[in-house]
Amino acid sequence: MSTSSAIALPYNKVFAFGMLLKPRLSLLVVFSAVITYITVTPQIKPLSVLGLSLGGFLITGAANAINQIIERSTDRLMDRTRNRPLPLQVIAPGAAVIFSIIIVFLGLAGLWFFTGMLPAILGLISVVLYAFVYTPLKLHSPLSVLVGAFPGALPTLIGRSEEHTSE
Repeated sequence: MSTSSAIALPYNKVFAFGMLLKPRLSLLVVFSAVITYITVTPQIKPLSVLGLSLGGFLITGAANAINQIIERSTDRLMDRTRNRPLPLQVIAPGAAVIFSIIIVFLGLAGLWFFTGMLPAILGLISVVLYAFVYTPLKLHSPLSVLVGAFPGALPTLIGRSEEHTSE
């Protein structure tokens, strides 16, 4: 039995799809958006906090999953990333793509419904910049650091968006 198949055995599909979301990283990103919302909003709305938390977690998780889809061949080569679900072939790339599409739409819908159009648009911009600009660029240019700063800063803008912070 190869090392990668021995590692793959404890995985189940639900856990593997959950790992695509990079939950700890996604929660940290959501934390920054929620803290911004709480500190700048004159009247905190529990549904806005819920929508910001859930929608933010889903779009961040989708961006992380798309990143792993794009980098699955290089992830296979690095110690830090070789035990992710895609390099271990626990999840098929096509299933990961479908999962990512569903998760990003659910996250954007949650942001739009609970916090407004502007946070959803900023969330979409963040996903596109991170997954489709930063991820491919980081293998080719140090400019990726500059590009990556934008999706890194957008959660605080999403938390600050006027649609859900104004009275």
